[in-house]
Amino acid sequence: MWQMTGRLIALTAVAAATGMLDAEAAAPGAEATSSEAYFGAFYKPVCDKIVTGFEADTAASYPAWERRNHAAVAALESNAQFQASRREALVPPPPELAAAKSHELSVTCERLVNVFEAALPPDARFDAPTRTWETFRKALREGNRDMIRTCLIGDARKAFTAPLQAMTNEQLKRMADEVAELKLMSATEGYQEAVVVQRDGNAGRIAFVRNGANWKIAQM
Repeated sequence: MWQMTGRLIALTAVAAATGMLDAEAAAPGAEATSSEAYFGAFYKPVCDKIVTGFEADTAASYPAWERRNHAAVAALESNAQFQASRREALVPPPPELAAAKSHELSVTCERLVNVFEAALPPDARFDAPTRTWETFRKALREGNRDMIRTCLIGDARKAFTAPLQAMTNEQLKRMADEVAELKLMSATEGYQEAVVVQRDGNAGRIAFVRNGANWKIAQM
């Protein structure tokens, strides 16, 4: 089952997310506050409306993010230019541009999920790569699909949520039980690579990133 690990997913630069928002912050009204606050306040209602499941995905993380950025968000919400720009973003594009805009917005909203989740408080289940790994394996054994998804982030969540959700409880448990060892490899600040060794000797690559206070699986 861990042959899934043969596919290396490009790392989403979660830890650097707030530094990647300059393009979004260039719109009117952004000058007075941080790019992260602008990005979140501008796109939250847009993503809620356009992207299926976004509101549910951020139900726990958005309040934590909003509390951390309350003053900046309040200033933006009182800015007429900001509100006008956001209303424009909520207008559906012409049919000939709909597909491209939908893809662009999907990527933006995926990044926004990561930004919001970075504001969550420390969670002992995710306080180190090895703890996240054990949380993930426990969720597999228990067939806890919500927790399985919570252990993933970015491209890994996007690529593997559906396949893992479709597996039976017995298949998920077998996937967890096939693992003999997790070997930690190279690491940098906020990033940890590892090798998953199966009981049959096969191995696959996995990587973790720290998003805020918590570590998540970014590659499988």
